[in-house]
Amino acid sequence: MDKLTIISLILLIMFFSTSVIAVEPTKIIRTEPINSEASKEVRAVLNYLHTINGDKMLSGQMESTWVDGPNYELEYINKHTGKQPAIRGLDFIHEKDNQNVVNRAIEWWQKGGIPTIMWHWGAPTIGEGYENSKKEINIDQVLTEGTKEYKAMISDLDRIANYLKQLKNANVPIIWRPMHEHNGSWFWWSKGGPEKFNKLWRFMYNYFTEEKGLNNLIWFLGFAGNADKDWYPGDKYVDLSGADTYNVDSKPQKKMYNSVRDVVGLGEPVAYHECGVMPDPELSKKDNIDWIWFMTWHSDWLIDNNSIEHLKKVYNSEYVITLSELPNIMDYYITEKVETKIAKIYTMAKGNGKIKSSTNNTTVDKRTEVCFEAVANKGFEFTKWSGNISGQQNPIKINANDDIKIIAHFKAAANTNLLSNGDFSDGLTGWSSYIFENEGAKAELKTDKGKAKINIQNPGKEKYHVQLIHSNIKLEKGIKYNLTFDIYSDSERKLFVKVGEQGGDYLMYFGDDSIEISHNKKTIKRTFTMEEADDPDARIEFNVGLEKPNVYIDNVSLKRVEN
Repeated sequence: MDKLTIISLILLIMFFSTSVIAVEPTKIIRTEPINSEASKEVRAVLNYLHTINGDKMLSGQMESTWVDGPNYELEYINKHTGKQPAIRGLDFIHEKDNQNVVNRAIEWWQKGGIPTIMWHWGAPTIGEGYENSKKEINIDQVLTEGTKEYKAMISDLDRIANYLKQLKNANVPIIWRPMHEHNGSWFWWSKGGPEKFNKLWRFMYNYFTEEKGLNNLIWFLGFAGNADKDWYPGDKYVDLSGADTYNVDSKPQKKMYNSVRDVVGLGEPVAYHECGVMPDPELSKKDNIDWIWFMTWHSDWLIDNNSIEHLKKVYNSEYVITLSELPNIMDYYITEKVETKIAKIYTMAKGNGKIKSSTNNTTVDKRTEVCFEAVANKGFEFTKWSGNISGQQNPIKINANDDIKIIAHFKAAANTNLLSNGDFSDGLTGWSSYIFENEGAKAELKTDKGKAKINIQNPGKEKYHVQLIHSNIKLEKGIKYNLTFDIYSDSERKLFVKVGEQGGDYLMYFGDDSIEISHNKKTIKRTFTMEEADDPDARIEFNVGLEKPNVYIDNVSLKRVEN
């Protein structure tokens, strides 16, 4: 066999190998970026994420640079799993390292990975770095042309745009994650409230897109904890969204996941954009919590909060995609208009219940008939379907002529306690405390002979400086509720009990600050009607600050009254 024949055979094998590996265009979910001029790399990444949404979860890892070089976390993961994350997280936090961030992002894309860059943006006029990103400035002045704050902002944007332009010129798409945790209260961009933040986000988007021509960015909006629609700049300004939390275990955070879907829509990929503990992939799949990716925070968060056993479990899961398991992302860039032959299934259970499906798959061939059944938990009942179907028929059959987006709604039956563990039989599960230590308050929450004990060393200066809290309570407008609990204290004092909003403006739905207690146990009973809009995450709080006697609480119950 001559050399020319051998070369021809090799090329033929390579051609057919590539043809087999390349994804079939009719199996790609095609989506439109918010920037109509988006690069083909951006389009490929978004198509890929939408295509695997619900089926797989990408692994991600934030880098540090100060522990033992920027590859410290990646080397640690590789040492214990033999793998590396699909997504590498970087940060434009220090000007001295920003060029290296660009270089590492280019290298990661060339290795077949997906880079995401955040920006701990130091407050304009104050300076760079993490601590300066938490300083407070006047956002109105930042957005007012001609002010020193505006000029400083433009200078910052120009500086960062120059780095992003290098990535554009290198044909590298970036999941751009600026102004993260914007609905928190710790970074300067979040301290002016939602309206000012939204203006700031839109300004950056327009400046980078129209003035700077940056078409290589996938705009990612990262909530802190549960998402809030008031802090959403709008569909025209956001490609992807997600949420983060740290002080939790490996449970997949169903409530937080669904809160983002409530804001952006049922069919959109949602990312766990920062976490301290990697979500358990088997629990995630079992509970239909389909994060499109997770990204573990760097250094001690990775090493101290994730056991080697858990690390191996996550990175070796069939559900989790690592760097070596990523396809050629550019195979997902399609120019021709082809009809997709697959349909996606997106479901959500609102309330205490679940949805059973006749298929275990989240992707089916079009025109497949799928049967759904809403199954309520004990003490709850199914009320209706919503999404792209409606009605109360249960079970229900749907032909997947297009994507199926279906929500099952459940409500508590009369006399069902809306609080889990109201009798503290499971210790303090479901309960938490908030102590205003910065105001001098000091207290300890524990269980004592099957009841909650709030041991108060310093009661602070206000009633709310020591709180016992139970959240995740679904309340419906116009419904009457009965609240009961047993309570006593070491000596005479007063108590303020409140049912209200979790976060936001902490709106009060019911409150009573006239309850007098003593060492004699008494049962308190109160009835109220929910006058505000439905709240899927209300909370009850016992405010026991201002006075020092310890407080004991048991048998807390909040029940819907039958109309």
